[in-house]
Amino acid sequence: MALETYLLYLAAVAVFFATPPDTSQLLIISNSVRHGLRRSTFTIAGDLTANSLQMTAAAFGLAAVIAMSS
Repeated sequence: MALETYLLYLAAVAVFFATPPDTSQLLIISNSVRHGLRRSTFTIAGDLTANSLQMTAAAFGLAAVIAMSS
């Protein structure tokens, strides 16, 4: 095995173990393996949309709590 290939493998393993996948990442990986990358982009877009909506709701909720506390 070439040294560059081995180092690339070690980097991929390190990234995987540094950030273990959560449920949405496992769903994306599963859909990519089962249906291919092109069809899994809808899953990725849906996950990003849901995350942005949750972050927006959390920001507005936190702003409301801060506004009401004073």
